[in-house]
Amino acid sequence: MLAVEVEFLSGVSYAADAAKRAEWPPHGDRLFSAFVAAWGEGGCDETERAALEWLESLAPPDLVASEAHTRASLTSYVPRNDEVSLPEHRGRKDRVFPAVVPETPTIHFIWQTASPSDVIVNAMRTMASRLSYLGHSASLVRARVVTEEVQVASDRTTYRPGDGDDVFRWVYAGRLDALERGFTAARKNGRTWRPSQGVAYRYTSDRIAPPPIETIFGAEWVIWELKSDSIPLTWSPVATHALRKQLLACAQAASSKTSENLYTILSGREHDGAPATTPHMALVPLAKVGHRFSNGEILGFAAVFPRSFETKESDTMQSELQRLVVHATMLELHLEDGLSVILERVSFTDRKSLHPDRYLRKASTWTTVTPIVLDRFPKERADQTIEEIISQSCVAIGLPRPVDVVAGKYSSVIAAPGAWRANGSPFWSEWLFPPGSFLTKRPRTHATIEFSVPVSGPVLLGAGRFQGLGLCLPLGR
Repeated sequence: MLAVEVEFLSGVSYAADAAKRAEWPPHGDRLFSAFVAAWGEGGCDETERAALEWLESLAPPDLVASEAHTRASLTSYVPRNDEVSLPEHRGRKDRVFPAVVPETPTIHFIWQTASPSDVIVNAMRTMASRLSYLGHSASLVRARVVTEEVQVASDRTTYRPGDGDDVFRWVYAGRLDALERGFTAARKNGRTWRPSQGVAYRYTSDRIAPPPIETIFGAEWVIWELKSDSIPLTWSPVATHALRKQLLACAQAASSKTSENLYTILSGREHDGAPATTPHMALVPLAKVGHRFSNGEILGFAAVFPRSFETKESDTMQSELQRLVVHATMLELHLEDGLSVILERVSFTDRKSLHPDRYLRKASTWTTVTPIVLDRFPKERADQTIEEIISQSCVAIGLPRPVDVVAGKYSSVIAAPGAWRANGSPFWSEWLFPPGSFLTKRPRTHATIEFSVPVSGPVLLGAGRFQGLGLCLPLGR
C-alpha cells in the first residue's frame, strides 16, 4: 500500500478545471506533475526518476477528501510573461484564480494494492520533502508519503475508480518523458508551455448526496395564459395586483366559508389586515424573455404557492384550493385606463415561455427577469450596501448567502426591461404599480447572483417577491 498525504497550509486550494471553475478534490495528474517539479528542483536524480516511472505505471489512485466550498474569486492584474521588455513596459492581463476552502485541509491519494520497494519509497519521500505546491503555485502544501493504512475520518468522502458520475484524471506510462520533451522544446524556443491534461477516469464515491437547497416557494404552479392583447412586462405589478383580487373573489364564490388560512395564503394578509407572518402565494409574470427573438411581452401568469403548503397543509385546505382552481378557469383583469385582459387557466402548453421548468432548474448562478425591490434603502455602511441587502433577501427565502452579487440597472436576460425607465424611453417602459403601493418609491435593481453550490428554484427576491418582482432565471455557464 502507498499513500501520499497532502495538507493545504493556507486552508485554500487554487486550481481550475477546463471551464475555469474551482476543482476539488485535485486530480491525480496534478499530484504527479507536482512530484515531477520537485524532481527537477532536486537536480533530476536517476533514482527519483525511476520512482516516477514506477508511479506513472500504476492504476488511478483512490482519493480521500472532505467537502469544500467555493470561495469568491477576485480579478487580479498580473504582468505578461515577456522576457524581452523591462517589467515597467510590460502590459497587464486580468486573471481570475478559482479557489475552494476545504472543510478539512488534508487529502490523501491512495494506491491500495501498490507494493513499492524501499528504494522507491525513500525516493518519493525525498521528492515529497521538496514538494511545495499542488495545482497553482499559491496552493502551498506539505506532502508526506506513507505505507501504512490510512484511517478515513467519518467526515471524508472516498472516491474510487469505477463506473460512477465523478471524473478525475490520472497519468499514463510515458508521461514523464512527454513532460520532459514539452518543457525542453518550449524552453529552447523561448515560449511558455502548458502540458496537456492526463487521462480521464470515472469514479464512484461513498458520498451521501446532500438534500437539495430549495426556497420557501413550491414547484406546483397554476398557470393562466393571456388570451387577449399582450401587455409589457413592466405592467406586471399592476396585473398581479388585479389577479390577486380576482382569485380572492373566486375563492369567496367557490366556498361560502373560505378558511382564514386560505385567505391569508391568497392575500398575504391576516383577517385583521396585518401582514402575514407565514409564507403565502406569490404571483409571477411569464414573459417572452431569454431567447433570441424575445420581445419582453407577458404571455401569462402563475400562482406560486409556499412549499410547505404542498406537503403539510390539511386536506381541507387542499380541497379549497382545488375548488378555487376549477372556479378560476377564465379571468378578466381590469388594469389602468379601462384596459382589460383575459386569462385562461391551462394545464399544458407548448409555449416554452409558459413552462415553469425554466424557473425551477438547479443552478449556481441566477439573474433577475424582473427587478428586485430592495427591502430597505441602501447606505454606505458595509452591512447595508445593495449587495448585502440582496444577500439577506436570499437568506430570507431559505437560500445560503451568495458568494457574489452584481447589481445594476439592466438584466442579463434578453428582452427583460431595465430596473427603471431611461430618459426619452416610451411610457410603457416605466414600471407601473397599483395606486398607493408601498413598492412605488422603494429602490429597484437587477442583479446576477452566484452561490457556492447549486440551488433549486423558484427564486423570488426582495420586497416585491409576492407581486412578481425579483423573479430570477438560472444562468448556464
